[in-house]
Amino acid sequence: MARANCITVCRVAGLAGVLSVVFGCASKSNGSAETGGGSTSSNGGATSNGGAMSSNGGSTPSNGGSTPSNGGSTPSNGGSTPSNAGSTSSSGGQAFDSGACPTAPPFDDTDPAVLENCTVPIAVAVGNGLRRAVSLDGQIWSHEVYLPDSSLTDQNENSHRDVLIAKGLIVIVGDGGVLVSADKGETFTVSHVGRFHDAGLAYFQGAIWVVSNLGTFATSDGKVWLEWPADAMVPGGLPGAFGANAGTVVGGSKLLTVSNRNDHARVFDGTAWTEQTFGADYGSLSQAAFGNGNFLILGDGCCDTSMFAGLRATSPNATSWTLLTNASSGAAPNFRFGDVVWDGTRFLASASQYDKRSFVSSNGLDWQARDTNVAIGPLTAFQGGYVGSQSAVLYRSTDGITWTMTQAGIGDQKWGFSRIRAGHVLR
Repeated sequence: MARANCITVCRVAGLAGVLSVVFGCASKSNGSAETGGGSTSSNGGATSNGGAMSSNGGSTPSNGGSTPSNGGSTPSNGGSTPSNAGSTSSSGGQAFDSGACPTAPPFDDTDPAVLENCTVPIAVAVGNGLRRAVSLDGQIWSHEVYLPDSSLTDQNENSHRDVLIAKGLIVIVGDGGVLVSADKGETFTVSHVGRFHDAGLAYFQGAIWVVSNLGTFATSDGKVWLEWPADAMVPGGLPGAFGANAGTVVGGSKLLTVSNRNDHARVFDGTAWTEQTFGADYGSLSQAAFGNGNFLILGDGCCDTSMFAGLRATSPNATSWTLLTNASSGAAPNFRFGDVVWDGTRFLASASQYDKRSFVSSNGLDWQARDTNVAIGPLTAFQGGYVGSQSAVLYRSTDGITWTMTQAGIGDQKWGFSRIRAGHVLR
């Protein structure tokens, strides 16, 4: 079956059909090695300098349906690597045979027994100058890379825009293309070349989704991709291209992505995409999250300089929204939102890397402002606490108020991290 026909069939089938059909279709080779002219740093792993070729165990992953191999060995990340050989642990009252652990991603990371016995938590930070770093404990960051473009004065125009950890894979999207790692972030391959400057990532119904200015893409294994380029129509009849940003989130049976280029949002229910225009009172949409049964959208206006400063909007279905701003009657003034995460019990939002405040809320509309000791930009929940950054300096906190520096990034400190997310990878 030709690739164009494959995509046509999948568009009609809904998500379940999308995944079942596409992975029986002709596959696209995604084995390009990552290159760049900057510096890299590794703690306990191989070090590459000057944009040297990145590889997974010396071989290029195949798209022929086989599981990618990392050369047979598990990379170390700053210390000894836990072993799964010969041990058992209890999960759900039954002994777990460690020999049943997956040998390589992708794997089912929704299985509690697999998560408990076969994986470790990981945090990944990405940002300007194609900067990235990974941590297994929130304290020590390794496999650091900084690849500035010497032709640009603004490294925000040469940045990773979002990161996702799902099925044991780390996926990064941005101006460096779409990058995939199957070895805990030690090495990456470039699955798609292009400047994905407005892009977001989400894991939805068994697939990793990229929504971007260059089109919409989905994969179940990081190798074989279903693609709707910018000029193609996604299910629902919308153009494949959508200027998404890091405000991409999944809740229940829906995927929501927002654009900070305008006041638009898209929703995918597994069968068709729909697009919503909020209106001028919403301004520029910035972040999205899901928790306590509600979707949350935050705006990036600040400091009462516009009618939509401090925007927060919630919805139980990603369709009908309740809106508040700093200008709303009875609302507390001068809310300024940066990143936001649901930590399992509440929403935590930063203000910005220039504003020493954080905000907490249980419902997404009513927020409590708190003074912090460090102005944090991107953040995520991790191992019962939080990790965040101010520019290129990484921090950890137990409460989102008091932050302790853990590591300063390599390279020019002016061009820092802009997105941090967490997940699980194989031990």
